[in-house]
Amino acid sequence: MRKATIRLSALLACGGVIAALAMAVPAMASAHEFTSTEATTLEVVKNETQVFKLVPSSSEAVECTTEKIVKGGAVPRGSFTTVEAEVAYSGCHAVHTALGTLSATVSNAQYKFNANEYVSLLNEITINASGLCTIKVKAQSPLELVLYEPLSSGNMLINPQVDNIAWSKSGLCGSASGTEGTYKGTTEVHGPESELSWK
Repeated sequence: MRKATIRLSALLACGGVIAALAMAVPAMASAHEFTSTEATTLEVVKNETQVFKLVPSSSEAVECTTEKIVKGGAVPRGSFTTVEAEVAYSGCHAVHTALGTLSATVSNAQYKFNANEYVSLLNEITINASGLCTIKVKAQSPLELVLYEPLSSGNMLINPQVDNIAWSKSGLCGSASGTEGTYKGTTEVHGPESELSWK
């Protein structure tokens, strides 16, 4: 009887291992990666207006017409899962219900893009709206969702649909903080003499 009990326990243990492995397979299969045909440094080809909102339902927003990779963006030949880049914003303005449209400056943002459809903000961003209002976005991760679309040209389209961004503000626009911020605006990037892909 004892031998039968031992054998049954062994079978149950084995079955548990197999079940755990079976559950792990879909998770492993869902992992994504970038690929590049050559080692290169990414550059912005063109972008839509980048829009950051403190509250999704509000008309108040910070908008920037242009973004540029000013540091980092290096990728290896072959497969990789992350890429870091420092991005500079220009052509920015802030829209406020009471104060109207204000010219704005946005400090450089250091991003770490992950092939698994999220991005990490590695530093704090400061937004200054005509010296009247200051908005700060602290370093935070993960920020989801970021969609990647390989283009027939060999370029890559980055499409952030990010929400739940933590922020704080002060000045004439009022003092407040929240975690419901959103960020949208597609960007097309390329690596000179390289073709980019994502799967």
